[in-house]
Amino acid sequence: MNTNSKTYNNLKLFGLVGMIVIVLDQLTKAMALKFMDTGVTYTCIPYVLDFKLVHNPGAAWGLGSGKRLGLILFAVLVLFIAIRFVQKEKSLPKSLVVCISAVACGGLSNAIDRIAAGEVTDFLSFAFINFPVFNVADICISVGCILGFIIFLIWDKRREVATKDHGDSH
Repeated sequence: MNTNSKTYNNLKLFGLVGMIVIVLDQLTKAMALKFMDTGVTYTCIPYVLDFKLVHNPGAAWGLGSGKRLGLILFAVLVLFIAIRFVQKEKSLPKSLVVCISAVACGGLSNAIDRIAAGEVTDFLSFAFINFPVFNVADICISVGCILGFIIFLIWDKRREVATKDHGDSH
């Protein structure tokens, strides 16, 4: 496969994962808004997971409250950087493309909330620990960052070894 078609396939994968993340996040938020009352706790899995609708004007842990435009612009910047990175790095493993898309499009989905409603809808809550209420986009961002970091380190190390081996053969 030539590098142009690999880049194109990676961008298609990025777009597909991004659409899934955004649709799933927006759909679950719409359901939470329709079926839940703000501030009321609904037990899902006793002592593990609750549903609790909250409206977050900031980012994680309420940080950045009142910085709506800055958070929106940051999400758009991350999206553009992510797309550019996927375009530029021809040898990215598909698993890393999925992680990058999950992070960028999770942020974009939260930005959609900020644009449409001025705040982010959160509705998932751990019952066993004092942790901020979150949503599907937040899960995609967190899991994408952690797995993406691990995958990136493995990929970068393999790329470094391959470059050394290739350079030594000349």
